[in-house]
Amino acid sequence: EGTLTLIYENVDPRLRLSHSVIFDIKHPVEVLQKQQGFLPNYYRALLIILIHIALLAALGLTAGALFSFPVAALVVSCLFVGGLIGPWFGQFVQPDIYKRLTDMSQSVDIAWRVFAKVILSFMPNFGSFSPMGSVVSGRMVTWGQVSAAGAVLLVIKGGVALLLGMYFYTRRELARIIV
Repeated sequence: EGTLTLIYENVDPRLRLSHSVIFDIKHPVEVLQKQQGFLPNYYRALLIILIHIALLAALGLTAGALFSFPVAALVVSCLFVGGLIGPWFGQFVQPDIYKRLTDMSQSVDIAWRVFAKVILSFMPNFGSFSPMGSVVSGRMVTWGQVSAAGAVLLVIKGGVALLLGMYFYTRRELARIIV
């Protein structure tokens, strides 16, 4: 039926009356079940990281079609850092947190949220597809997480970046050196 009943009891008679245990409501008790070994989970986590690198490569090709090499490297580095801190920045878009931080007028508040949402929509959100928390806490990185990261980061965002890069490369003027 999907119901699990747990009974907690101190088995040491010396500790029965002297120590009490408190379960926090914010962090409920979890029951973990062994699924697989560490290496298959680790390989799936590495596959998600490889998908992140493929997206960065697609963004690098697009930036290389538009800018010179140093500028393209700087743009991709900024996109990478922006993608890492995007979830942290996204919490300020929420109305409750933002209202506590500032006393701005309603129009500035709405303009700030719209601006932040537009900027966050263009950032590659690496934080939402990061497998590091699961690997560190001993949780399973599923094939569903790998396929979701591949679909969003590689196919959708990487595909758009590659299409833009192809368009800019076809419009680029190339010169031939004649000696």
